[in-house]
Amino acid sequence: MPYGEFFIPNIDMQIFLRMFESVLAENKFKVKERKMVSQNEIFVKAVWGSKLKAFLLKQIMPFANFLKSAQRAGCEASVAQVPGGVVLRMYIVPYMELFDKKEMFLLSQSVVEKWTDERLTTELWEKVINSLMQKGIQLMQVKMCPNCKARNPPDARYCVSCGKEIG
Repeated sequence: MPYGEFFIPNIDMQIFLRMFESVLAENKFKVKERKMVSQNEIFVKAVWGSKLKAFLLKQIMPFANFLKSAQRAGCEASVAQVPGGVVLRMYIVPYMELFDKKEMFLLSQSVVEKWTDERLTTELWEKVINSLMQKGIQLMQVKMCPNCKARNPPDARYCVSCGKEIG
């Protein structure tokens, strides 16, 4: 399951959110949920793939797991306004055929399906990240403090929370 946490400098959360959702749409995701988590944070859930097509293909074709059209994925992201920019926490996970929920290995996902789902989610992750960068979005890795686990700007030498050196 591809996951990343990025700092995007010098941008407003609402402006970035519009750009992010347009990138999702360009990559054939449909935004299903958008909710305010707090005054400075928004959660976005988008789905890739058709429920009906995925379900029917897996019912009638023996090796449908190998077809992209028989798969579904979800992009779940948190966009938060922080001093100096925005933090994007995003992951892309395989979704069940009939529900907008994550697959569960050996319950709703077979061994073969796990392999094909990992391949699809990695491909979708790369497409979304590349599309963001093509739009001029500068994605910088967030630094995690080894002492207190606080998130810090990419160029921080000391933790903003506890003051310990983070490199």
